[in-house]
Amino acid sequence: MLDIQGRLTEPTRLFDLLEPVVRIPEERDAHEYAYVSSTDGRVRSKGVQDLAYSERDLRVLRSGDILLSGIDIVKGAIGVVGEDCNGLVVSKEFFTLIPRKDATVEVLPEYVVPPAFAIDERNYRGHSDRRVQPDSN
Repeated sequence: MLDIQGRLTEPTRLFDLLEPVVRIPEERDAHEYAYVSSTDGRVRSKGVQDLAYSERDLRVLRSGDILLSGIDIVKGAIGVVGEDCNGLVVSKEFFTLIPRKDATVEVLPEYVVPPAFAIDERNYRGHSDRRVQPDSN
């Protein structure tokens, strides 16, 4: 198991270890889409979709990417892309992160998800009108 705290000599922000990546697909009539489940964090295929997205609004996934749903992040929609979803696409409402090559420690995505992305829902306001309301307690 990766022991980030034991290897870092000072506090480190998550984005000192990870960086966003955007891969635009080639133009096609239809693409095979993926999604990340908010139930179990698994990245799965949605199958071939003939949607009206421009290629510049799509992102190609690679095995080992960390995939976050910008819409359902507060529901736990965060996962690691497996070989079975390599090359699939998601819309621009998803974010893909990869370990930084210049990180001071080796980062294994399967150890980053989900603990590093524990979201305190009381402080997150969401995206696309799926807002989390703070507890009244």
